[in-house]
Amino acid sequence: MSGLKINPAHLGCIYNVGCCHYFTGKYANAEKWFSLAIKADPTHLDSYIRKTVSCIKLGRYEDAIETIVVVYKWQEWTSTSYTQEQMYFIYALCAKITQKFELAFELYEKLREGIRLSMNRKLANKTCSLLLL
Repeated sequence: MSGLKINPAHLGCIYNVGCCHYFTGKYANAEKWFSLAIKADPTHLDSYIRKTVSCIKLGRYEDAIETIVVVYKWQEWTSTSYTQEQMYFIYALCAKITQKFELAFELYEKLREGIRLSMNRKLANKTCSLLLL
């Protein structure tokens, strides 16, 4: 927190405070800090994803979808913590829980395609079939 006293707008410090809350299970605090990190840098991909997962942990799936849809629309993937396939999975899971089944199916298909590119086809189909359950 001393870094924030020196520079309250420093993205790295804000994000790291969010991570401290996140990894200690204080998801409501984490979500607030990740929101501040997004305000400090609206292009910081990991802040969006960690905020999304914090919202999921809090059972706030609509808020999670609202956050991750911003990331979903980006063309370049620059996350250091998550793969694009993990993002599809998180988004699809939220869509499924909120009963947006067509969206969930579309996202699971993208997930399957992404996995297929990195694995063999049979394994990718089995993996995605299990996720649909």
